Amino acid sequence: MAKNPTPSPKENEVPFLLRLIRLGIRVLDLVFPKAAGLWAYKLFFKPRPSPYSSTDLKWLGEFKNLEVLTLHTKVVVYQKGEAPYVLFAHGWSGKATQFRELAEAVHSAGFGILLMDMPGHGQSAGMQTDALEFANALEAAVAKFEVLCAVTHSLSGMSLAWSLSEDAIRLKKWVLINTPSIPKEIVEKFIKLIGGGYRTRERFVNRVQQRYNISFNEFAVPELLRNVDVLPKMLVFHDANDQQVSIRNAELLAKELGLGFIETRGLGHNRILRSDVVIEKVLEFLNEPDQSSSSLKK
Repeated sequence: MAKNPTPSPKENEVPFLLRLIRLGIRVLDLVFPKAAGLWAYKLFFKPRPSPYSSTDLKWLGEFKNLEVLTLHTKVVVYQKGEAPYVLFAHGWSGKATQFRELAEAVHSAGFGILLMDMPGHGQSAGMQTDALEFANALEAAVAKFEVLCAVTHSLSGMSLAWSLSEDAIRLKKWVLINTPSIPKEIVEKFIKLIGGGYRTRERFVNRVQQRYNISFNEFAVPELLRNVDVLPKMLVFHDANDQQVSIRNAELLAKELGLGFIETRGLGHNRILRSDVVIEKVLEFLNEPDQSSSSLKK
């Protein structure tokens, strides 16, 4: 296996478009906060494009390309091998090929693999999406295929927790990587990212909660999983240097659910997916007995 990836010097650069958005939001926050909140609301549901390179497409050409229908759209699933499958689901503004090294290792170990382009991402339909559409996509894939284990990165972990709490998915095993467990942190980091102030934040939160008729706090992963009768057996990873989803999320998840988690360092939000440590531990996990965890209901 390759050594753990090294940081890219461009990772901390701020794109020109984001600098313009920050400037506009800051001005509106002062003079017209209602418009700032509306702009933030529209930005929140629009993932940043992550186009596939020619190398990505060549690798995906080795898979059977399928479509799965969800409640509102259709998503692309890349299939290789036979059941039981390990399903890989990327996060916000991610793409299926982020799992290349891990997925290849899992396939070489004898498992079938499924990689998804989540709604509004990659070759799947849509320009906007949200955590509930992610959940619907996961539910549709698990309903169609015999899935032994799901490997979720970032937002897909929160979405899968929602599906489990609604009894819309049942799994034997689940690998969670850099999973956001604290909804308040998602809001705060997003508003900070776009340069908004408290006026923008207040109006943005009100709009989102009106759209779903639920509060952000209802997406807290520990609380969602308390509603699950029988949990999958779980393996949790989080990088101490993740700037998008702080390690506090994993610490809370571990504390509330009575779990341990594997902490990596220096890999950040995305490079952890290519880590030798993650690959090794996932392969060990897949080969362990698949008894599910007990209920966390009190």
